[in-house]
Amino acid sequence: MFRRLIIFLGLLLFLLIAAAAWNIRQAGKPMNADEIPQWKLIQETQDSILLQSVAEPDRKTEAFLAGPSDRFGCDTLIMLAGAETGPDFFQLSPEIVEKANTILLIQPFQNFAKYLEKPEDINGWGIFDWWNLPHRFRKEYLQNLGAMKALIDYIQSKASAGRSRFSGRVVLAGGSAGAPVPAMITGFYPEKVSGLMIIFGFTNIKAVINNEIYRQGLIRLKITDAEEGLQFSIQRGFLKFLGTVFSVILGNMLKYGDIELYLSGIKNTPIHFINGDHDHLISDETYLPMWEAAPEPKSETWLKGGHIDPSNPKEVKRIISLMDQWAESKNLRLCQN
Repeated sequence: MFRRLIIFLGLLLFLLIAAAAWNIRQAGKPMNADEIPQWKLIQETQDSILLQSVAEPDRKTEAFLAGPSDRFGCDTLIMLAGAETGPDFFQLSPEIVEKANTILLIQPFQNFAKYLEKPEDINGWGIFDWWNLPHRFRKEYLQNLGAMKALIDYIQSKASAGRSRFSGRVVLAGGSAGAPVPAMITGFYPEKVSGLMIIFGFTNIKAVINNEIYRQGLIRLKITDAEEGLQFSIQRGFLKFLGTVFSVILGNMLKYGDIELYLSGIKNTPIHFINGDHDHLISDETYLPMWEAAPEPKSETWLKGGHIDPSNPKEVKRIISLMDQWAESKNLRLCQN
């Protein structure tokens, strides 16, 4: 009897693990254009655009706009930003952002991510809330695509309607964890995008999480990878185990963020990568799949230093300058007058 109970419990545990794995893989499957939710523009001023979800009107996000006020038919650079970034960003390089239209789009997803950082907001979650979390992540991430697609459609409709501040030519740029969004939009609608920049981007989320858990663990434990002794070996072994477990779960849940999945469909759109030569998130396994999947014309710039620090104005200004130089080299920072 006891043996049968053990077998039954083992089988039940196996089925639960298999169901959870299936659920996570379903949530992590590649995005497709049909999933993108509809957004629309509801307000525009000289220096900002307010966007709203069609299906959920309470969802809104803002795009900050800068550019020459006395010129028309200007190309547009759209950069994806985090929720903490505001219009002050443009003050870092006013002489650059005023050359042509420059837009900073705030990610709707960031509000959801901040919500999850508050433990009191998830204390009352039940099993179905946790079961749906991977799909909730996916749904929320799709909002970024909806907002960016609506912004591009608006710009190009204004350009085609006649004399406008917009030329209709759009360059997309995203950095770090935000890099997949412009890559996805360009892959789905290559005819709408004149240039794509991936700034300190990475792919192979599973490897990134695995490596980062191990790296951060070494820092927290104040040990190195070279120290000898049984205690250090056990600690490093435990970190590798944790990295493997969490990277399998989160890597499969967020697999839709692997950028190379969306680059092969791009045609005739120049792609540029900007990276740090000592970026702890960048390795052959987290960069080369993107580079190899990207079609020509493509190019890359390697900077001295690590991963980008958005809180460092000097560093951000340097990246803005490099982005502007590349867009200018492709004649994508022009105005018609």
